[in-house]
Amino acid sequence: MAIDKLDVIDFIHLDDEYVVLTIADAMDWVDEHQHLYMLQEKVNRYLEFVESGQIVENYPLCVGKKVMISVKSLYNYPKRAVILCQKIEKILNKNNYSFEYGILEE
Repeated sequence: MAIDKLDVIDFIHLDDEYVVLTIADAMDWVDEHQHLYMLQEKVNRYLEFVESGQIVENYPLCVGKKVMISVKSLYNYPKRAVILCQKIEKILNKNNYSFEYGILEE
């Protein structure tokens, strides 16, 4: 899976409290502008998946769980990406969603 596959939920995980939707970001930051756009679009698609009710249709065990969107990258985030992720986090938190981002650990 990849950040450029906008219509795919890369990974989904359920625990006692959360349904975690993970974006697998294997794209390098050579074209930073394009990468930022793709990241933003992928997050938007994940939100559409949740807010449209598709998540519950596809994964009925998600009912009643909090939603977290997680971005795991193979590459370090440049400054503009960190700023974007911080903005996404604020917006999602205001709407009762959680957000995290970080480097994929081996």
